[in-house]
Amino acid sequence: MKLTVVTIELATGDVHEDLRITIQDRLRLERTARVNKWGPIATDSPHVTEQQVFLAWSAATRAGHTSATFEQFRDAELQDLEFKAAEAELGDPTRPGHIPG
Repeated sequence: MKLTVVTIELATGDVHEDLRITIQDRLRLERTARVNKWGPIATDSPHVTEQQVFLAWSAATRAGHTSATFEQFRDAELQDLEFKAAEAELGDPTRPGHIPG
């Protein structure tokens, strides 16, 4: 399974690597985009950078790396971000708790 992960660099100099973007993060983005009239969620959207920052903020909030509002995160806390695809190591679904390796 392909996962999307993001690495963020904060104004404090802290770097948090490989924060997984989950379906909850994507749904949160879709709800917020509708309310704020950001238009469609697409790679050619005029708001694509803001959408990426929102996903990074959602993942960082969920992971406990920030308590800032989205606006504070976007405008002052986030210095840089990088998205990438990652491979998931999924366990054997027939054996509870089994992780390969």
